[in-house]
Amino acid sequence: MKTVNVGILGFGTVGAGAVKLLLDNAEDIKQRVGAELRIKGIADLDTVTDRKIGYDVSGLLTGDALSLINDPDIHIIVETIGGVKPAESFVRAALGAGKSVVTANKMLIAKEGAGLMALAREKGADLLFEASVGGGIPSIDPIKNNLAANRINKIIGIVNGTTNYLLSEMKKGKNYSAALKEAQSLGYAEQDPTSDVEGFDSMYKLAILSRLCFNTEVCADDIYREGITSITDYDIKYANEMGYQIRLLAMAERTGGQIYAAVHPALVPDEHPIAGVDGVMNAVFLSSDGAGDTMYYGAGAGSLPAGSAIAGDVAEAARNILRGCRGAGAVACYNDIPVAPAESLVRRNYIRIIVRDEAGCIAAISGAFARYAVSLESIIQKNTKDGLAEVVWLTHAAEEERMRKALSEIEKIPLVDSIPSRIRVI
Repeated sequence: MKTVNVGILGFGTVGAGAVKLLLDNAEDIKQRVGAELRIKGIADLDTVTDRKIGYDVSGLLTGDALSLINDPDIHIIVETIGGVKPAESFVRAALGAGKSVVTANKMLIAKEGAGLMALAREKGADLLFEASVGGGIPSIDPIKNNLAANRINKIIGIVNGTTNYLLSEMKKGKNYSAALKEAQSLGYAEQDPTSDVEGFDSMYKLAILSRLCFNTEVCADDIYREGITSITDYDIKYANEMGYQIRLLAMAERTGGQIYAAVHPALVPDEHPIAGVDGVMNAVFLSSDGAGDTMYYGAGAGSLPAGSAIAGDVAEAARNILRGCRGAGAVACYNDIPVAPAESLVRRNYIRIIVRDEAGCIAAISGAFARYAVSLESIIQKNTKDGLAEVVWLTHAAEEERMRKALSEIEKIPLVDSIPSRIRVI
């Protein structure tokens, strides 16, 4: 039986998970692929720390990534370093040498994916990145293969386990700070959680999904982004009372010759399948013309879930080497569909306003909404204390620009104390 040699760049949490699974299940993988997958080298700046994967791989460790890339006996390079630099140069070097590359690097694929995929096609190599979105969830492969005959029109994703865990804990009555502290203690959140809680991580993943689903270049910087730091336990409580769950969603939709793409907190109706995704779990919900609505659900992060996706891509790359069909599945952006500006996004809205409990206040706010053609679905007064009342408004769908102008005018009304929350509704 043939042997396909693999070089691993990066031996942190994700890289260690991939190595463990490739070794744990080596015999099953060999039978499924038709060749032995042999790890020939592992490059990392830290060649001393025991990753506790159950195997002694000290003899495979090196601090020199280029030694693996330039090794003519290595067929597949796995990149789990993260970030753009130096990962991009290593991936380019590997593809340039005609080696297939497997990566979990969502930032790299979101920002430099178009150029890297073009290089892979030019060199007849595979560039596979299942682990870049959704961890262990098969979400990339179904889009590329199982739904290849479909026109996908909508993406709704919970693609960040940290924020989903925080919102799930806040539903239990914890405030944001307490939930974040607990998530950090459990390893679900970084000490600097900015990328997660401000929506950057989800933005990169949505750029990748949008490129795959709509076959057009979608730049991460073109995606409207808003995080969860302004969400309070009060908002979650009120949303639950009205039949909604609050989630940080990555959403894109093809309509009217444009793509509407955004990452922001949203009220999700309880009956929607994605509303039940709790804790650190992720889900990707797709609407297409053939298969209809489909959802892919599972662990979105962690050593073994991400390692599972990487090992699966390694197996696919190995099969393609054996079949002599590398590069055949590269993603092509053959469409040129513009991303709509954020001002034109159309959403229903949940708005929580603190007002003075005096006559005429509700009428003044309603008048401001009316002046910008924002129609109201419902108004609910919640708490009244110390002369201030908390009023929750649900609007019908309105353009972002009109909503912003209405809220700007409402903030200036003398009877309005503050507008602490504005959350869109799907």
